[in-house]
Amino acid sequence: MATRLAHAGHTGLGAALHAAASRAFFDGFHTGDYVAAGVAAAGALMALALIPAHPTAGGEADAQTSAIGSPALATVTG
Repeated sequence: MATRLAHAGHTGLGAALHAAASRAFFDGFHTGDYVAAGVAAAGALMALALIPAHPTAGGEADAQTSAIGSPALATVTG
């Protein structure tokens, strides 16, 4: 639209429309960046708060880890 106005002889109006559209686009883009950064920061804080740094003693992870190095035992019934 701004190009059509400029070609029609309204160069000042075309330039003003182009500048306003660019400004509006980048203002929205910056707002989206701030929202995305806030969501990422909130996710990082939740991960730090909710995920333990080390597995707890006596959990399922210990049973699975010890089973990896032991030989397989089969039981035959019948």
